[in-house]
Amino acid sequence: MIVRTEKGRHIFHLEFKTKYNRRELRKILGYAGGLTVKYNLDVTTILYLIKPPSKRAKDLGLYQSMPFDEPTNQFGFKVVQLCDFSKAILDGDKRFISLVPLLPELVEKPNIAVLHRQRELIRSQQDPVRRAELYYYTLAFAERHFSKKFIRSLFKEDREMYEHWERVPIVGDMMDEQKQKGRILAFQENIMAILSSRFGVENGKIARIVNSIDDPKKLRTIFQRVLKAKALDTVVDMLQKAKPSAKRKTAKA
Repeated sequence: MIVRTEKGRHIFHLEFKTKYNRRELRKILGYAGGLTVKYNLDVTTILYLIKPPSKRAKDLGLYQSMPFDEPTNQFGFKVVQLCDFSKAILDGDKRFISLVPLLPELVEKPNIAVLHRQRELIRSQQDPVRRAELYYYTLAFAERHFSKKFIRSLFKEDREMYEHWERVPIVGDMMDEQKQKGRILAFQENIMAILSSRFGVENGKIARIVNSIDDPKKLRTIFQRVLKAKALDTVVDMLQKAKPSAKRKTAKA
């Protein structure tokens, strides 16, 4: 991410890790160095930690090259411990509302009280899409610590969130993809059912061609024509023309 500050253009390199691992420091610094060389800009690296590290705070983000008794080179970057903000999040600090879903990971012992507080904080948001987004990620993290049955019972009154999930970035795209796949599969199965009923076609080459077509509009047209086709040869000819070309398959892969 390139940002223009008072001192010029800067690259902000942000890393998110669940736990602190000193072996990762070399990779992070190497990546930052690669960005510096590629873009010829200063790089600001910040590591965000979810779990509190066991190392002393002053050593965090410090990488040393020490071939002898003393370090010959030292490199470092800023480390932000998200667990330090758990109290502010629980207190409802508006600056940290985006971190509400992470609370079970940030507190020392996640319990029911934490879930209730998360629900209160999310309900305080006026934008329904924002609430839906926070609910979605809250449920994802809560499943790591609580049973699905319990989570459903706790959030059963908040069903409005489902209506807005399609408008949540990423989530909506995933839901659209699943719907698209469902429509494609339904068309493919219906086409094969008709071919089986009318012409005795089960599996084999024709089935492979049908399953290779992933355009819902094409499949709908094929479905309508298969219903009216008088001979299997007509169907085979139509499928050969509709199947994706080898060039298109390679491009998609």
